[in-house]
Amino acid sequence: IPSEESILKHSVKLPFAVSQGDAIDIHLHNHGQNTWTLHSIDALVSEEFDLEFCASFDSTWDAIESVVIEKEGCANSLCHGTAAAGGLDLSPGVAYDNLVGVTAKASSLQLVYPREPAKSFLYHKLAAKTFPGSYAISGSPMPSAGTAISPGALEAIRMWIEAGAPETGSVGDTLGRG
Repeated sequence: IPSEESILKHSVKLPFAVSQGDAIDIHLHNHGQNTWTLHSIDALVSEEFDLEFCASFDSTWDAIESVVIEKEGCANSLCHGTAAAGGLDLSPGVAYDNLVGVTAKASSLQLVYPREPAKSFLYHKLAAKTFPGSYAISGSPMPSAGTAISPGALEAIRMWIEAGAPETGSVGDTLGRG
């Protein structure tokens, strides 16, 4: 020590269960002026465990519609479902056509202005709740009930809008496929 550069592979069996998203601290003993670069952590799961995998989607829009609009309750009957709050119906099958290229009722902005997240009222409304103070908006930030969408979901929406808000296909890495 110090020595030539090399790759060290090490396996550790944790004496406790971890879940996706749990923090794992790694301590490497460093003698002298060595530098460590962690390239990956891979998990091997015993066959005795049943795994739940993330949902997969046919397109970025399908993921946004499912994970944000439906899961967050935007399309429920009291909000932008049959009640069509603010004149906006986000029910499955009509949400895309009611968002993309449509001028908002409460703003001069389009709800989704393809290629322009900063000019998209939907993005403003969602960002205002995820990052309070990020946009001055009319009305309340969305979703109005419950917690904000995650920064990751907001980034997926930003990427989707920036790519032209396509109804089909994958935009960037929004589907986690690299």
